[in-house]
Amino acid sequence: MSKRKPICVGICGYKKSGKTVLIEQLLEVLIAEGLSVGVVKHHNEPVEADTPGTDTYRFFQAGADVVGYDGKTLSLHRHQTGEFNLAEELGFLVNKKDLVLVEGFKKSAIPKIWLLREGETEAPKAVEQVLAVLEESKERLPKALEVIRELMQGFNTDR
Repeated sequence: MSKRKPICVGICGYKKSGKTVLIEQLLEVLIAEGLSVGVVKHHNEPVEADTPGTDTYRFFQAGADVVGYDGKTLSLHRHQTGEFNLAEELGFLVNKKDLVLVEGFKKSAIPKIWLLREGETEAPKAVEQVLAVLEESKERLPKALEVIRELMQGFNTDR
């Protein structure tokens, strides 16, 4: 079996731009379609997957395995199935997902979907690899899904 890297897509924007809500909506659709999806979230505070109301809790409850980073620590919150197997768990960290959604990390070199807040008209010029800029509307989810599907289709064709 060959190892492959998952497709990573950043969901970026400034605070209160709707990143968490969009990721929850994407998770619902993509997981229902049979994709294995993980989420990496940038944190400015310690990660708590079991605290109701936090983004990490919401992602985990929506069915995603979640990696969080607060600048000092990295945490993994994964849905456990079956017996614990250390070799499998270590392998999980390397190439186990079809898609990884990355919240934040706007300075990273991954392709991104930039979310606008009310009153904003474009992504910051310094942010690279922006595939789409989406304003807050009922079309945000369908447009984000279209971008992700096109990226996955191109990725699967190139392999």
